[in-house]
Amino acid sequence: MVIPNAVDILQDKLPPFAGPGGGMKYLEELARALPEDVLFDAASILNQHRDEELFYRTDHHWKTLAAFYVYQAWVKEQGYTFPNLGDYKIRTVTDDFQGTVQSKLGIQTAGDTIELFFSQNAGSYVVQKDDFIGHSIYNYAALDTKDKYAVYFGGNEAFLKIRTEKDNGRKILVIKDSYANCFIPFMLEEFQEIDVLDLRYTNERLSNLIEKGGYTDLLILYNVSGFA
Repeated sequence: MVIPNAVDILQDKLPPFAGPGGGMKYLEELARALPEDVLFDAASILNQHRDEELFYRTDHHWKTLAAFYVYQAWVKEQGYTFPNLGDYKIRTVTDDFQGTVQSKLGIQTAGDTIELFFSQNAGSYVVQKDDFIGHSIYNYAALDTKDKYAVYFGGNEAFLKIRTEKDNGRKILVIKDSYANCFIPFMLEEFQEIDVLDLRYTNERLSNLIEKGGYTDLLILYNVSGFA
């Protein structure tokens, strides 16, 4: 699952003479290079909702709403429970998010909102990070810092283990960059165990992790420029 960036989906919003990002062409090349049915087509899902606010204006990430639409289509394709937007209570936790784009430009702009989606059918879970065990994937203290996107998991970690109260035997390994941070919360309803690996912060051999993990599923989730 390689996610297009805003420049790929919202090309009509580009200023005059600005060229496209090239992400869509790269995704076409990636689809040709991979076996059939390996690459999930997130671009078509986002294009269906392109009139909604799918990306932050001051940051390079997609918004939680965009992640929901892609998750909804993905679980439907996998044959899992199909959620609806009405199944979630949506809470705006900040309206003053100034992200990576704003930091690069160095100009003051109106802040973005960050929305968290809380399922009305969610059960309990635990999150293990090294020797620390917590009971929330959200770090609300990050909302008082510059890096408000770190409300998800407190930021990027090399390895996380999430255990839910599900008893379906499904155990997934998610290999990811930070685009996955707002996608993973939706997965809590569908998997008994979720291991989260960010290859940028670990030297562990991936083959060893997979061999001993006993996984039933594998998801590789990156934004297109990061994956390229």
